[in-house]
Amino acid sequence: ADGAEDPAAGDRASWPRGRALWTRDLGAAPAGLLRHGDALYVHEAASLTRLDPATGAVRWRRDAEGVTQVVPHGTDTVHVVRTAPGAAPVLAALDSATGDTRWETRDPRLEGLRPPSSPLPGAAGPEGSRGLFALGDAVACLVTYEPYDSLVEAARALPWRAYGYDPATGEGLWYHEGTPAAVTAVRHAGGRFAVAASAPAASDGPGGHGAGGPLHVLRAADGRAETTLAGGAPRPDAHPGAEGTGYFARGEAVGAVDLATGTTLWSRGVTGAVSVTPRASGGLVHAGSDAEVNALDAATGRTRWLRTDVRRLGGTVDGPPLLHQGHLYATGPEPGSDRLALGGPTWGLHALDPATGRLLWAVPFESRGEPCGSAGGGGLAHVCVGSVLTTFQGPDGSG
Repeated sequence: ADGAEDPAAGDRASWPRGRALWTRDLGAAPAGLLRHGDALYVHEAASLTRLDPATGAVRWRRDAEGVTQVVPHGTDTVHVVRTAPGAAPVLAALDSATGDTRWETRDPRLEGLRPPSSPLPGAAGPEGSRGLFALGDAVACLVTYEPYDSLVEAARALPWRAYGYDPATGEGLWYHEGTPAAVTAVRHAGGRFAVAASAPAASDGPGGHGAGGPLHVLRAADGRAETTLAGGAPRPDAHPGAEGTGYFARGEAVGAVDLATGTTLWSRGVTGAVSVTPRASGGLVHAGSDAEVNALDAATGRTRWLRTDVRRLGGTVDGPPLLHQGHLYATGPEPGSDRLALGGPTWGLHALDPATGRLLWAVPFESRGEPCGSAGGGGLAHVCVGSVLTTFQGPDGSG
């Protein structure tokens, strides 16, 4: 495509080999892996664990029943959102050194942050059972909402609600009530929170949501609505508080967008569903799918290089390609081999040069299955295959 080079042609039979530093069998695929500074967080179904990235040693483990979002911040805090049947979502701040809870929010119907919905004493109406969180410069914003899995539920839709809290103490600061809708994302930039709403659409059928819902932009200082961008929900990072150029994949197209104005700068068709790195690096945007990995020119969208012998390795199953410290990670067969003869692309990890796509080093996985999560940091690559978490390092000690 576009005369792009094939960097796989340069792979040698004697390719550089990485090494595995440690492995840990988690028993089941984790909900998420997060690398933040000198901590590796493993979010499992009922627990949250902080590991030493270099050794795999457990620093702490705590109960995480109902935790749906984990966001490390700064050098000493981890924020989590927790849900429980029949209760409002809770935002909590954990001490990253110990895992202990510093503060957690109360049900907004009880703490008085949300005004009552009727004159009856204490009446405040039902709260959405799910929550999403974003952290601003001086405000933590928790958005509650109710997912709608049927048109019957949609008929009695609850509004989404945003709550601002002091991130140091958890003290309630402000409240904003939105429209009846589910929420797909919450973002912060430039003193604003952007809430991506997804109102149920009858044409989607049960379990479906309108693909082009509105993006509601709130002022972080007081929660007041600033503007609503019709059809903006699929691009929650593009709003008046944002800066620079963002890159998005939607359907079978990749596009560059001026984040502050929402203007599309270019759009290129691609083959199949891909995900992309949200920001450019070295003048390139990296894209990947279950069938290929490639790099696009950030200014024009033209393909600079393309590899069809490896596929995307992301932090989540459909997340953007993992790019870290001069390495673009992918998964594929043993370099130079026949991928079909070796049972497909799950032989191991490939570390590529992001600028050229050429192989820097590769290493086999020590377990079978599909990669289900990955993270990078400090010259290390952490990859979960099936239930086994392994930390890899390049042959020269690099990630």
